Amino acid sequence: MADGKQDGPTTLYFEDGKVQLEQHYTGGKQDGTEKGYNEAGIVTEECSFVDGHRDGHLKIFHNDGTLQSDAIFDHGKLVSEKKYDDKGNEITK
Repeated sequence: MADGKQDGPTTLYFEDGKVQLEQHYTGGKQDGTEKGYNEAGIVTEECSFVDGHRDGHLKIFHNDGTLQSDAIFDHGKLVSEKKYDDKGNEITK
């Protein structure tokens, strides 16, 4: 912590000690890449943050690691989103 605000990397763990979530904070605001994992150690979420806001890609993955959705944010506002089935095919509306 710096000046009473969260600063630097933060890692959360499952009960078995495997990494569940990795985040980074600067001056109390989330900044950088956040990665979430399932209990098998496969990435289930990856998101970029700038100054506490989602900025860039938010990728959500199925439990087997295949892409489920890819959203793009600009300063916290959703710009676009694509969704995929468990075989990697884009789902159209």
